Amino acid sequence: MRKILLFSFVFIIITFVSSNAKAYWMIGPGAESCGYMIEESKNEAYKNMIGFWLQGYVSALNQKNNSFKFAEFNSIYFETLRICKEKPLLKIYIAASEMYENLEIEYP
Repeated sequence: MRKILLFSFVFIIITFVSSNAKAYWMIGPGAESCGYMIEESKNEAYKNMIGFWLQGYVSALNQKNNSFKFAEFNSIYFETLRICKEKPLLKIYIAASEMYENLEIEYP
């Protein structure tokens, strides 16, 4: 019984701390390093896969922020790759966040 109570207490504390710190898990190819993106940048299949992930990332942030930021597929990909080349130790999702901040708002 003590183990269950201890586990519950630790779980609640971790959940409370994580929710207040706005921590989150990044999943998918965005969790990879920029170094990996640079290494795979000549691979067309990888470019398409990460480009689709980046489009989804922009769409999710637009929905979250009630925004209309937009750029073409290649522009999103190459801007993120440029940021990665400048800072290869970043994770791709952090470079993608920088890329998102650089996008212009385009109203439909």
